[in-house]
Amino acid sequence: MSVILGIETATDVCAVALEVDGAVLCAVSLDRPRRHAERLVPLMREVLRIGGLHPDDLDAVAVSAGPGSYTGLRIGVSAAKGVALATGAQIVPVPSLQALALAANAAPGTRVVAAFGARRAEVYAASYRVDSDGFPVPVLGPAAGTPMEVLSALALDGTAPVLVVGEGGRLVTERLGGAGIPFVWDSLTRPAASAVARLGRVSVPVDVEQFEPYYL
Repeated sequence: MSVILGIETATDVCAVALEVDGAVLCAVSLDRPRRHAERLVPLMREVLRIGGLHPDDLDAVAVSAGPGSYTGLRIGVSAAKGVALATGAQIVPVPSLQALALAANAAPGTRVVAAFGARRAEVYAASYRVDSDGFPVPVLGPAAGTPMEVLSALALDGTAPVLVVGEGGRLVTERLGGAGIPFVWDSLTRPAASAVARLGRVSVPVDVEQFEPYYL
């Protein structure tokens, strides 16, 4: 049996999922700002309780590693490190924007731009193309800055529609429309710990003590 705990704290969403042998056993999520430090550990306990498992049963902890909220990332990574050090589980960093793109469950071949809001009307964003297995493969980014700066860095063109996901998508779509690039904005897709766990299964573990979040 292979057991992965997924942790998502890169935005206002605080979420945890438990994946066993490639299937999500349970997932819990709280979409409230500035509650991560208070709620993350209880959520972790809850998914393990629901799954009937003990922390020592974990093979890996996959954690949303950035970019995103500085405080949120610190809380998530610190918790992941604590579990990994206490149990001997591997720690697997997952790009936060790639996990968001995976949560959209887009069809193969779809171009996806995942975007988080940042301060001062800026965004973090990255572009992906969904492969035949449903995984978003990085194309360009992540980039940080104003929507115009980010879209320039992502080098989007108008030849095919773009699926935009994430709460930073509103600012991005305003620029896409102005540039004449066709798009669909999926405002309902939120960061998901189940997507973090799924990407963690195909990602590379890192040294627990050396690992730090990617703040961009």
